[in-house]
Amino acid sequence: MKQSKSILLIIYLLAFTAYCQVSKNSNLALLSNQTPTDSALIFAPGIVSTNAFEFAITLNPEMDELFFTRRKPEAENEIYTVRLVHGRWSEPEVAFFKAEEGWDFEPHINPQGDRLYFGSLRPLPNATKGTGLHQWYCEKTESGWSNPIPLNGPFIEKTAMYLTSAENGNLYFTSWINENGEFKDEGIYSSINEDGNYKSIHKLGPQVNLKGLKSIAHPYIAPDESFIIFDGKSDISGFGSCDLYISFNKNGTWTEAQNLGPLVNTELCEFTASVSPDGKYLFFHRGLVSDDEEYGNIHWIDFELLKKRIEQRTSHVGAYSSDGEIYLTDMEGTSKVRITNPPQSGGGYLAWSPDGKHLAFYAKYDDKKTWSIHTINGDGTNWKRLTHEKYKWDNSPTWSPDGKRIVFSREYKDSENNRHPEIWIMNSDGSEQSQIKSLRGGGPHFAPDGRIAFHSESENNKSNISIADIDGGNIIQLTNSEAEEQHPEVSPDGKQITFMSDRDGNHEIYVMNIDGSNQKRLTNNDVDDWYPCWSPDGSQIIFGSKTNNDGDWDIYSMNMDGSSIRKIIANSVQSSWVKTANQRLKHRLFDVH
Repeated sequence: MKQSKSILLIIYLLAFTAYCQVSKNSNLALLSNQTPTDSALIFAPGIVSTNAFEFAITLNPEMDELFFTRRKPEAENEIYTVRLVHGRWSEPEVAFFKAEEGWDFEPHINPQGDRLYFGSLRPLPNATKGTGLHQWYCEKTESGWSNPIPLNGPFIEKTAMYLTSAENGNLYFTSWINENGEFKDEGIYSSINEDGNYKSIHKLGPQVNLKGLKSIAHPYIAPDESFIIFDGKSDISGFGSCDLYISFNKNGTWTEAQNLGPLVNTELCEFTASVSPDGKYLFFHRGLVSDDEEYGNIHWIDFELLKKRIEQRTSHVGAYSSDGEIYLTDMEGTSKVRITNPPQSGGGYLAWSPDGKHLAFYAKYDDKKTWSIHTINGDGTNWKRLTHEKYKWDNSPTWSPDGKRIVFSREYKDSENNRHPEIWIMNSDGSEQSQIKSLRGGGPHFAPDGRIAFHSESENNKSNISIADIDGGNIIQLTNSEAEEQHPEVSPDGKQITFMSDRDGNHEIYVMNIDGSNQKRLTNNDVDDWYPCWSPDGSQIIFGSKTNNDGDWDIYSMNMDGSSIRKIIANSVQSSWVKTANQRLKHRLFDVH
């Protein structure tokens, strides 16, 4: 009997917990016509988000009370509040603690729900006028929120903006030094809770305060300090005037912050992020601020889904192109994360940079008559077209060992229908493009020593594998046959070359020493095998294998001696494996056809 009562009690508790969770979600649903999934929506249109400028929203743990900042046209910032009363949300009202002098903005309720922080220009106690921006807080009592109290300690002398609190009381915020009106040392800072006191502040490291990222601000810290979200401006890794970034806390060390990607960031400005107390939704402002106009609303998106995709993105081992988009994938192809977003579109011949942070590839224009080389960051940001030659077929990009240059193939036909297979080189930003005029052919690939392996073409369009200096000098032909031998790749140790050849009928995968000796066939199939690529440690080779006459391909892997061939991903070809500097991360790249 006791066991039955225990089981009933457990069932009741589980049901009650589920009810409470659904109830919280339903509370927010009452404010919007629909809840978001993988697309950001305007939050509470007409109630919270209006024709004014709204940003910086926070909710209490019960998710039945919220505060946000609103700036009406030609007016100053004000904090508004909305409460759920008898199953209905109230109309937004200016918070009771509105400053009589100065203004208030950027509220934050701590994870326990017993403190409401906000920034204010109001005068400090016993002062007749304001002395700048300070952080204040209200304490939750049985009768409601207390009157505002200034946050003491280093926050009296040090400027702090957009302060958020972890569950242990540690505080994270934006700060800077103002020297004669010039902001210096701006970025994300924290202050450790020492038995309820805050004695000092320190700036977070370069993993969060990224070099090259400007106006880093508005940190939201996870209650357990497992991640931090903030915004910043970048000409390199950004989608718009300001984007949201995330860094994860791995065993006490922050990972290098990464852009949240195109599901959140747009050509507009996204900033002042926060996450609902249940961890399900990410809130942020999206809008425009300029000298001529200002507009924007609070948006929300399913954060559980977004966070899962971001975590998958950092652990995925491959990337591929499908239907004009570039995806990251695991080795089995069982999950995928899109890193491009229309009107951007991907192409083929994807190649990772040596540090594993960027992709080079080709995409087609002018009804597929123009092929151009592009680069993009591994998180989908900073899409950049590098070549623009009309009706030229630029393809097969590969990075130099130091990541500073890209070599690629260019092919075209002249007015007399003569074919021109050329090899070009440029800086990784697309500047200083020049033809390596002594090299006729394609499929270039850098060797670790800086030389370029390529398939050299004769006048009869047959090709052999050759290697040359980066300036086109000292050309050495390594194979000598009447076959079509293409797409060489030099092993990570620089001792061998794998390539494809139809010398024995159909295209198969071969390997040879860097000097052309000891040529050996590795595959023996009735179908074509293409685009071989070495693993980072040189122990394996992956390649594409044609499955039928309809143009379908699969990716296979094998040991460097041709043994243990197995299919690893379907509907893919043009494989490549990232060779990171430390040779520990085994990332693979796939281009799906």
